[in-house]
Amino acid sequence: MSKPRTAGPLTAADAAALACVYTHRITTTGQLLAWLGLPAGDNRYQYRVLESLRARKLVANLRRPRQTQLMWYATAAGATAAEDAHLVVPRRWRLTEAKADSIDPSHTLAVNDAGSALRAIALTAGHECSPLDWNHEIRLLSGKDGTIGGRSVLIADAVVRMTVNSPDGRYDRTLFLEMDRATMSLAQLVDKLGAYRKYFEQGTRHWRPIFGQFPEILIVLEGLTEPGLRQRRDDLIRNAWHRRLLRTDSSTLPWLPAGVATLRELNAGVMPTPIPSPLVSRQW
Repeated sequence: MSKPRTAGPLTAADAAALACVYTHRITTTGQLLAWLGLPAGDNRYQYRVLESLRARKLVANLRRPRQTQLMWYATAAGATAAEDAHLVVPRRWRLTEAKADSIDPSHTLAVNDAGSALRAIALTAGHECSPLDWNHEIRLLSGKDGTIGGRSVLIADAVVRMTVNSPDGRYDRTLFLEMDRATMSLAQLVDKLGAYRKYFEQGTRHWRPIFGQFPEILIVLEGLTEPGLRQRRDDLIRNAWHRRLLRTDSSTLPWLPAGVATLRELNAGVMPTPIPSPLVSRQW
C-alpha cells in the first residue's frame, strides 16, 4: 500500500505543530498555542502554521455543536508526514474522516489538559518536559500466554516523562497518568490501582527494560463539582489504604508511589495528595 501524499517538505514550525497534533491525537487550538506559542505571546504566526497545515490536508478539524474552539487531528497524510519527520513515536492509532463525526474527544482532551498542567509544573520547578513528553493509551503487557495466569494487558491513559534537574544531577521521572472524569464507578477506579500492582508484581522483566524504575501513579480527577471531587478523592484514598491495593511483596518498593489531584489543582500548580502507605512515608 502506498503512503498518502504529504504535499511537500515541512518547515521546522510545521513539523513541530504537526508532531503535537499527531502525538496527542485530538487537540484544541488553545492547547496547541500553549505548547507552541511564541515567548512574546504573539500567536498569529502559529495560527498561520495551523492554517497552512490544514490547507495542505495534513490536519483537519473536528466540529461539534456549541464548541468554543477548534479541535485538530492529523489526517492520514499528516500522520505519514509526522512519522517521516522523525519527531514522533510511530503508532497505529489513526482518526479517519469517517470516524471523526462519531468519536467523543472529551477524554483525550482532558488527558492533554492534565499533561499540559504537569508540564507547566515541571517547567516552573526548573525541570524539562516538552509537549511531546506524554503519550496516550500505552499498553502495559505482562504474564505469558499458555500459563495459568495468562497474558495480562493494562492500558495506562498516558505515560508522562520529564527530566528533573536536582542538586544531585539530572534524572528521568516517569508517571502513569489515569484521567478520571467520573465516568466509571469508584470500584472500577479502585480496581485500576490493583491492576498496576499486578503489573509490578508480574516481574521486573516486563517493566524495567521500558521504564527502569517503576513509574509513580497519578490519578487526576475531573467531571464533578468541587465537593464531589473531594469526596471521590477521599473515597479512593480510603479504599486504596484499607485494601492495601498498592502493597507489594518487594522489599525495595513495598508500597507503590501514587497520588491523587484534581485537574483544577494541577492547573493551579498544587501538588497531588499522596495515597498514604502504612509502611513508608513519601512526598510528591
